[in-house]
Amino acid sequence: MTAAMPRRSLSSALLGALDVIVGGWPRSWGGMAVRKAIWRPRFGACGRNVRLDTQVTITGFEAIRLGDDVSVMAGCFLYAHDSECLQIGSGASLNHNVTLTASNGRIVIGDDALIGPNVVVRAANHEYSDIDRPIRVQGHRFGVVEIGNDVWIGANAVVTSGARIGDQAIVGAGSVVTGDVPPRAIVAGVPARVIGQRGGATHEPT
Repeated sequence: MTAAMPRRSLSSALLGALDVIVGGWPRSWGGMAVRKAIWRPRFGACGRNVRLDTQVTITGFEAIRLGDDVSVMAGCFLYAHDSECLQIGSGASLNHNVTLTASNGRIVIGDDALIGPNVVVRAANHEYSDIDRPIRVQGHRFGVVEIGNDVWIGANAVVTSGARIGDQAIVGAGSVVTGDVPPRAIVAGVPARVIGQRGGATHEPT
């Protein structure tokens, strides 16, 4: 038992080091082909024509499910260790530096969703009820984020635990989404509020 532990630790360390090398492999040297060849078998599911750009960081491969034609651009972080699921639908695109943290929770992103640069989506929250202990030692509260089909989330937006964004909704740049967004709604602000409707007139928030 004790002899096996160092071997598992060494194996994990070596695999982590390999992931760092593979994740940073330059695109011009066939980086995307290398990443697909090494990472594809480790995903919980991985569809056809998936694009994994350079400087992508991934944990918890087995909890991640990617549909067909998913694009993950440079600098993205996909965290799914201790996760129930991180699912990204077919045709979805993550722009540069997107962070999806499904650890201690679940994130489901629908088909054809567009996630703008620097967007942060986090499923879980820190526990903080005990004021006699530091927050960092109180663990996490399981959470879920659901993002529908054909959703567009603008640059620098933040989507927090418990948020549910309906199909065909738009989230304005820099917004903070903390709850439900109706289908086809256009929302903006901190916290995000409805300012319009796809196919209808847009009005200023009051």
